[in-house]
Amino acid sequence: MTEMERRQDDKVAKVMLENLSKNFDDFRLENKEDHESIKEAQAHTNGNVTELQKWRFFITGGLGVLTVLVVPMLLFIAQQFIVRANAKEDTQKQINLAVVEALDNYQAEIVQ
Repeated sequence: MTEMERRQDDKVAKVMLENLSKNFDDFRLENKEDHESIKEAQAHTNGNVTELQKWRFFITGGLGVLTVLVVPMLLFIAQQFIVRANAKEDTQKQINLAVVEALDNYQAEIVQ
């Protein structure tokens, strides 16, 4: 290989390295811009997720309050309804028994 060919090859290699370096710098710049847009999108998504988590915690807390306060009240009301229904039946039985006794007494007085 002659000196001139060697110089030619060195120039070609130098141009290739310069192009490679430029391409690498361009890639780094584009990559940095892409990273910035990804960070912005991530911040937006994280904000949305935070809002959804707040909503979920609100619903979970509401269900907890319902479970602790409202369900026992409903059970108490149902129990009182059953107790009163049973009391009405007992009262009706007592009335019927009193009427039967009164009729028996009345019939016994008539017979005498």
